[in-house]
Amino acid sequence: MSKITDRQNLNILIRQPFTQSSELEASVVSQCIDEIERIDGHFAKLSFVGGSKAQSNASFREHFQSTVGAPFTPKNFRLYRLSLLRNSDAFINIRTGMSESTAFEIAYNIFGGTNIPMFFAIWKRSPIKTTLIRELNDLSFVTYVEFDKPRELRRPLWNFLEEVATMAAQKREDESDSAFEEPLYSQTQTPEHSADAQAPIRHTAALALADGRVFYGQGLGIEGSMEGELCFNTAMSGYQEILSDPSYAGQIVTFSFPHIGNVGTNRDDMEASTPRALGCVLRNAVTAPSNYRAQEHFATWLEEHGMIGISDVDTRAITCHLREKGAQNCVIVHNKEGAFDAEEMVMRAAETPSLIGQDLAKDASVEESYSRQKDTAGDQHASPHIVVIDYGVKGNIVECLCSREVRVTVAPSNASAKDILEHEPDGVLLSNGPGDPVAVAPYAVPSIEVLSKMGMPLFGICLGHQLLALALGGSVSKMHFGHHGANHPVFDKSKNHVLITSQNHGFVVDRDSLPEGVKTTHFSLFDGTLAGFEMPEKRIISVQFHPEASPGPHDGGYIFDKFIQMIKDKLSIAA
Repeated sequence: MSKITDRQNLNILIRQPFTQSSELEASVVSQCIDEIERIDGHFAKLSFVGGSKAQSNASFREHFQSTVGAPFTPKNFRLYRLSLLRNSDAFINIRTGMSESTAFEIAYNIFGGTNIPMFFAIWKRSPIKTTLIRELNDLSFVTYVEFDKPRELRRPLWNFLEEVATMAAQKREDESDSAFEEPLYSQTQTPEHSADAQAPIRHTAALALADGRVFYGQGLGIEGSMEGELCFNTAMSGYQEILSDPSYAGQIVTFSFPHIGNVGTNRDDMEASTPRALGCVLRNAVTAPSNYRAQEHFATWLEEHGMIGISDVDTRAITCHLREKGAQNCVIVHNKEGAFDAEEMVMRAAETPSLIGQDLAKDASVEESYSRQKDTAGDQHASPHIVVIDYGVKGNIVECLCSREVRVTVAPSNASAKDILEHEPDGVLLSNGPGDPVAVAPYAVPSIEVLSKMGMPLFGICLGHQLLALALGGSVSKMHFGHHGANHPVFDKSKNHVLITSQNHGFVVDRDSLPEGVKTTHFSLFDGTLAGFEMPEKRIISVQFHPEASPGPHDGGYIFDKFIQMIKDKLSIAA
């Protein structure tokens, strides 16, 4: 074998569980580590990253303290693990068994967002395996191998490490050629002064988080205060559609993209007649609109809809904070006199009720049914008829259906199965919406169960997806910081390709909770969470993301076609 390039400088992070379910499994892991060191004992610095069971083991904690020089605490371990990852050229995981939950823990908590090369080896004799890591094997930075005897890992490990060494050497060469530049904005500045101004800045708005962090900036929209859950959205366009999306009820949106408001607003880009988002957080001040479609200044639009905003704050710091600490409640105060009681704001934010347990769909829904159809020649009643149950439906979901020349009836969220069937639908779409699906379930799930049992074609989107899962016997959970953006990669197993999707949800269907007969069709490539399922024999399809986009890519638009074709197939059989 040829020598590995730059082997002396490689830093390999290895996950070594310190507890095994049997002596045999412990021996297998130990032999595998010996094989790694036997390839070339000089190139790798082997460090440990234990799982949840290992962390509760006394020997693990003692080993941690002797290695790190600090007592074992969850915080110390998290910081140590992150420091290992940031300084690693590759990650090696040798396991005798891995469940889906363990795979999620690895995918989400350990290597999420790092994109360093990863090598996963699973023992063939293990009774517990996972499909997630095997599915991720298609990605360029993941290598998946199953082995029977530890020595079988020599060749794939050697090939993997040769590639890593070449990449690491190139990375260090690139870093040495780049000059370090001081950031334009420093977090060490006090909120009262700009980087170069002589006079103090007079702030007209403040943002206080429930955990005590406070940001100062310039106010937008109406004066006053507003409290709600703070989330971040990574979309680079479509701020008007985002803020008018009913799914944002009860939330204040931080835009990670800095240029918000620069194209103004217009009547055509509204997703609902009344925006449900409570406010927004921006990096830059809003400039005059520069777009041929602009009809109104963004700041004026915020004021007209009774919304509060704050600009000139470090949205990158807020986004990073929410990613680490999780979504949390906040308070925005807009006061032109610059009078703020930060302590009182933090207390208000901490006392604001969580979105968990809140039914926000009932207020986002229509009160009475209405019909929509694209004007076409011929017999309009010959087109399939779809009833949309409105839990907070986006206008463009209805438009996507109408553009495919179907008749659409939008029904209230609390419509019973009897009410829905009186419209004589050929299929039913369960729409997106805000809030906790468990809080909506008492009146939504019984109707869905009736429709499902009678073979009605069903299509769930976002909140509708979660409610459909609950009706089938699944469960849902609140996410750490949710998915909000227009650049989320989702793997479609049926087509074997990746979609870039628009997403907006803070709850997710637990992947392992769905009963037998439910086929997983999509999963997130960010964190492995469930993004779609189907039951072909019951004519059910469901996705967590937004196939209508608005804003975002239209990669998922084919799912509307799939649903309509499902309806047409049923009608042709009935005929």
